[in-house]
Amino acid sequence: MKTRGLKKFGVILLVLFLIIPLICALTATISNPRMVLYGNITKGEVLTIENSVIVVNDNEHETIINVAPTGIWEDKVEIYESNFTLDAWERKEVFYLITIDEAGNYQGDILITFEEEDSKNKLSLAQELEVYVKDINQNSKITGGVTGISNSKFFIILGIGFILILVMTLLIIIKTRGKKK
Repeated sequence: MKTRGLKKFGVILLVLFLIIPLICALTATISNPRMVLYGNITKGEVLTIENSVIVVNDNEHETIINVAPTGIWEDKVEIYESNFTLDAWERKEVFYLITIDEAGNYQGDILITFEEEDSKNKLSLAQELEVYVKDINQNSKITGGVTGISNSKFFIILGIGFILILVMTLLIIIKTRGKKK
């Protein structure tokens, strides 16, 4: 009989050890988890882009928030307000400024850490940030099979071709109407 009671007690204890961490778990939510931005730059100038991430405290208690650029973004992103506290169920849009001084493709993360105030519980989410920057001096040629033709010449040729097709269609219509009479 005693072993049966010990087994029940052991099962109850095991269930409690599995359920209690789930009940006390820290949760985290962000909007805009992936951002893809495009920009143009002229050599020697600096491109600045303002962007944001929305941080949501889905917990029933205050949560400390830390927003930090990582990797490639550490010296290219300035977070306007990187540390703050959100009340229960509160949300906040956190703005940051991206500064890029040359063309290229940039990829990295903005790390958002949620921390309980009186606990060591932490949870981090990342906003994946990709920025594609083109040099506008190199962007004046159409690529993808048509090389060496500027934008304006390409559209002039395209317009002349359209007009020729329109004239030929009108001539065919006129000839077919003339034969019917």
